[in-house]
Amino acid sequence: MNPSPPLDLAEILLLAVAAVVAALAARWWWRRVWTPGRGLRTAIRGLADGRAPDAAPLLAVKGPWRAVAGDLARAGERVRGMVSQLDDETLNLRTILESLTEGVLIVDTAQVVHSANTPLERMFELKSPPLGRSVLEIFRDGELRAAIAKAITGEPTIREITLETRGPDGRYAPKHFDLATVGLRPAGAERPVGAIAVFHDISALKALESVRREFVANVSHELRTPMSIINGYLETLLDAGALDDRALTVKALTVMQKHGQRLNLLVEDLLTISTFEHGRAALHVEPVPLLVCLRKVVDRLEPAIAEKRARVDLAVDAGVTIEADANRLDQVFFNLLENALKYGPTEGLSVRVTAVAGPDQVSITVEDNGPGIAASDRVHIFERFYRVHKDRSRDAGGTGLGLSIVKHIVQAHGGHVTVESKLGRGSAFQVHLPARAAVARDIPQ
Repeated sequence: MNPSPPLDLAEILLLAVAAVVAALAARWWWRRVWTPGRGLRTAIRGLADGRAPDAAPLLAVKGPWRAVAGDLARAGERVRGMVSQLDDETLNLRTILESLTEGVLIVDTAQVVHSANTPLERMFELKSPPLGRSVLEIFRDGELRAAIAKAITGEPTIREITLETRGPDGRYAPKHFDLATVGLRPAGAERPVGAIAVFHDISALKALESVRREFVANVSHELRTPMSIINGYLETLLDAGALDDRALTVKALTVMQKHGQRLNLLVEDLLTISTFEHGRAALHVEPVPLLVCLRKVVDRLEPAIAEKRARVDLAVDAGVTIEADANRLDQVFFNLLENALKYGPTEGLSVRVTAVAGPDQVSITVEDNGPGIAASDRVHIFERFYRVHKDRSRDAGGTGLGLSIVKHIVQAHGGHVTVESKLGRGSAFQVHLPARAAVARDIPQ
């Protein structure tokens, strides 16, 4: 076999040029095609995963991928803007939900909770997050479950519902809600993919409605009884010859006067509570000797004290003076002592009034050995129209405004009133007043 002829110089130079061109082409392809292509693929893969690529490297791409990189950079910017807008809208929606007073619950078609705002968790004192739990597991109420089921089928509902809720003390108590449920149907969906339930707590309104009914019943009774008695005696006196019977006339007028005074006291109580609750009460502050004020009250209550055969002790130093409205202070102690006389035992009732004077405050205690007040009633005792013994209260007269008036007058003077009591062991009402005038501008309701 003959050996290949050696390459001449021209062929060697041609091969060298070809090698250089191939190397340059490979370098250009690597820098302008392969490397940018891999970068674009990584960017596209990130975009598919929801991560917007950084625009700067893409805009720096040269060569055949330049247009594609530019389009990808613009797509990334748009995705970044859409994600930012979505984040802002989500934040706004969450802020709105958290600022509501209503509780909001969002569930899927299986009635599993997907979202709930903080007011709902507080409203029902939920000890653990409701997310991922079923409506029936959380609330254990078939009526609520049925309302949400209707909303999921496309039938919105608005109804009043009562649910057992756990209070801070761990005890369950009924609460009343206005419940609105509606299905969640995305655009283009044939049927709802879940439901939203909105709870508006109307327990306070229900309580006020109950108070209103009780008040109407109380005032109706308080008005009807004395008016019936007064009308009865008027008819008696108008009978022929009745006015000639002096004993009958005196008796009738005495009874009519007593029940007329009862009506007057009722009207005064209503006007007083209305005046204080609307912030229209003007206090005429002056130095008031406490013992003198208490003695005047006891003198007014002397007939009731005698009727009860009760004992009222005023263990108050004659030098104790309070800067206050004398007439309003009279109302405070009249109501406290009258309550003790109304609800105390017929025999052996003892009421003791003491006072402790400090440099800035005077504390007056009205203590009796009456039937006492249950703990469940003590938390409501100063509310308007609330009465502990409703049947006995009606027999004794009164609308349940007395202690509420006491609270408002004491607060208007810058003080406060408390009560300590045990069933069967009596009660002790403590009135704490500033020794010097410190009239409250805003009277708590």
